[in-house]
Amino acid sequence: MIFSLTLDTEISGKFKQSFPILFLSLIVGVIVFSNYVPGTWLTGWDNLHPELETGDDVFMLHSLKKEIESRIMWLESEDAVVSTAPSSSLSSFLRQRKRWISKWNAYSDKVTILTGIVTFAATMVQLYVSVCVFFNISFIWTFISVLIIKSAVDLLILQNTTARYGKKHLLYWFIPAQLIYPFYVMAVILYSLNPMPDKAD
Repeated sequence: MIFSLTLDTEISGKFKQSFPILFLSLIVGVIVFSNYVPGTWLTGWDNLHPELETGDDVFMLHSLKKEIESRIMWLESEDAVVSTAPSSSLSSFLRQRKRWISKWNAYSDKVTILTGIVTFAATMVQLYVSVCVFFNISFIWTFISVLIIKSAVDLLILQNTTARYGKKHLLYWFIPAQLIYPFYVMAVILYSLNPMPDKAD
């Protein structure tokens, strides 16, 4: 009898502890079921470019953007932040960038294409004047002007982002990174032209 009462008490206690989770799960299930439209999960599947090694998340967003009355919004919440492990070596880092750059010719979103063209052009101009000033100091003011114009746009974005996530100390690296960036971009482009298949990470 005592064993039975003890067992009942334990079961009752565990049920009370689990009840909030079960109740929330039920509410979520009802909300999901009530908003589910048959066939929705198939939307955009044919635009994911499975032949590419990367980019399905970007292609999915582009596909959803084409849908009538669709809206893509930014969720400003620390609970939505996802962390990923960095590349373990320089070769792994370059292979990752090569995979990312390999999807450029599959883009169909006009805003993304225009943004890419403008960014690439600005980076190549910065690279050009950086090389010119190395050989001819008279290009110094052109170099400074280009650096200021490009950095102003980047700084506006990075100031907001670093402040939002409490990483403003990283802005100490802003100027050195701006000087190195065009050479980094060119190195990635040259590496991506390598026809040899990459080893799996």
